[in-house]
Amino acid sequence: MNKNYKILLSFFRKPIVFTAEFNYDEYDDRDIWTSINVPDNIMDVVKNIMNSKFRTVWGEAYTETDYFQYNFSIYPKEKKLLLWMDGEFYKSSEDSSRGEITNQNFKDKCDELGIEKITANYNGSGDSGYIEEIFFNDEESNQVNHVPNIIEDELYEILESDFSGWEIDEGSKGDLNINNNFDYVINHEWWTREFQRSTQYYNLLEEKFEQ
Repeated sequence: MNKNYKILLSFFRKPIVFTAEFNYDEYDDRDIWTSINVPDNIMDVVKNIMNSKFRTVWGEAYTETDYFQYNFSIYPKEKKLLLWMDGEFYKSSEDSSRGEITNQNFKDKCDELGIEKITANYNGSGDSGYIEEIFFNDEESNQVNHVPNIIEDELYEILESDFSGWEIDEGSKGDLNINNNFDYVINHEWWTREFQRSTQYYNLLEEKFEQ
């Protein structure tokens, strides 16, 4: 068994994980962290091992955002030394809300223009969000290029009231639907980013990948 492997298995009494986060291949061992204080000489051993196997493990990894976690786990009782990569992936969750529009000026403008139905599709992320398409009455044919401010402002106010933060960070997307009674339904989808394991475990004692 490699001398460095023996040092780690004998030093630690409980399982421990060392992790470094990085973008694409910009891995830097100065970013390695763990949950307890570890002596510098032991950290040097950890860094040497992680550095020596980085390309091997990273070469098997994948992600949707080019953001990774490089992990080294030590199990002293089981005599296991495992390396693996977590990749960052987009996740989504569905939500919805219902309500009634009470803004009389909005109602009056819709009556004036003969609007009985509104469908608005929106999309947001990175602190900016937009209602991308607005359809009046028949969403197949009546996409509107010029929307009265009072109508557009009300749509944004409903979104902010029901799904505050819809345009922040990963953001969200969805559609807002208003009927002729001025009842509305929002079909909403939040976006998030989460880490999940994207390689098999690399077993240092066996020098191979395995589940």
